[in-house]
Amino acid sequence: MQHASSKMIALADLADRLSAVLVGGDGRRPVTGVNTIHDAGPNEICFLSDEKHRVRLAQTQAAAVLVGREMADCPLGQLVVGDVNKALIAAQRLFEPTLKGFSGIDPSAVVDATASVDASAAVGPCAVIGANVKIGPQTVIGPGCVIGEGTVIGARCRLDANVVVYHRCRVGNDCVIQANATIGSVGFGYSFIDGQHQLIPHNGGVILEDGVEIGAGSCVDRAKFGHTVIGAGTKIDN
Repeated sequence: MQHASSKMIALADLADRLSAVLVGGDGRRPVTGVNTIHDAGPNEICFLSDEKHRVRLAQTQAAAVLVGREMADCPLGQLVVGDVNKALIAAQRLFEPTLKGFSGIDPSAVVDATASVDASAAVGPCAVIGANVKIGPQTVIGPGCVIGEGTVIGARCRLDANVVVYHRCRVGNDCVIQANATIGSVGFGYSFIDGQHQLIPHNGGVILEDGVEIGAGSCVDRAKFGHTVIGAGTKIDN
């Protein structure tokens, strides 16, 4: 199924932007997105990242295909690139939808008087920002997020709706925490004493280093001692 897009780029222009060599195809054809070989419409490009799928190109409706090398018998235009996966990511970014988003601090948000929110940051509807929290430049705190006391969030981060970051955690720069994730909750740490499971106090915290991405609905528990550290560039699935 072809996806509607408000962005349109001529095939020849797209080749230039992807540093690709256009072989065949109509360079004037408008391209509105990227899709799979099976689902691409006449105004989308597809991609061939595995040679075993080459036979499927005869059935595609795509305007052109991203390939790693020129093919002599290809039934459609080819965008020949050095690295198909790299070019695919670049193409997806070109057609990424532009969302309205929000700016500033929404009137319904609750921000403690001792919190420091950079002027370029955004805090969405019904978010709660606790005491002594620091939020860095260009960071976006989504609707319904709760940021606990003393937590520090760096620059250019994005926290999607209903993320909870408990007290005294640190989030580095350029981090993404997707919807409903929880950072800094108490872990499953108990001792069996006098016939009962007794919770061990978790007095540590959580540190997300720069460039970390946490998937929707994921949890990163705080440490009993010291910190739970998620290293720079780590990506955690949900």
